[in-house]
Amino acid sequence: MEEIWKVIPSCLGYYEASSLGNVRRSGKPLPSGRTHKLRVLKPGYDTGGYRNVVLSINRLIRTVKIARLVCEAFHGPAPLGMVVAHGNGVRSDDRAENLRWATRQENEEDKQRHGTVPTGLRNGAYTKPERRPRGTAHGMSVVSVPLVPAVRRLCATGMRKVHVARLLGVSRDTVERITNNKHWSSKIT
Repeated sequence: MEEIWKVIPSCLGYYEASSLGNVRRSGKPLPSGRTHKLRVLKPGYDTGGYRNVVLSINRLIRTVKIARLVCEAFHGPAPLGMVVAHGNGVRSDDRAENLRWATRQENEEDKQRHGTVPTGLRNGAYTKPERRPRGTAHGMSVVSVPLVPAVRRLCATGMRKVHVARLLGVSRDTVERITNNKHWSSKIT
């Protein structure tokens, strides 16, 4: 398949996108009179698995998803309220024939159809909370279980938290969090 290059309208003619999902600088002269060589930009990946590139236009640097740039170059500017949808559900497949403008609802339906939408009770940032080390099992823990009741007893007697911290060799913030039950549950007395 032949690679076809088109100017990306939102990039003021400084960048071009290809039908195979690549982005390069165009030969358009900069305001300073310099011109850049035609070179394909190296893509990176965001946390969602989408490819992106870093663009510099008039000294403004921004990171943009390649799918959006290719779709804009081959299917026109984004209509209001539309997002880029991948036809085959592969996030890194940024070929022009695979991309189209769609509403958020249509894009979500596509994700359901492709099976790429995360679903279920265990979806989210904390998918395996039982595997997260807590308390003294955590590698960064500075407080042991016997120390917690001692901190609470000393603070209950009216001793200042900064003095309790110095006495027990922990930070004042740690003492604060223990007494406010932020880090250690109130079950430990």
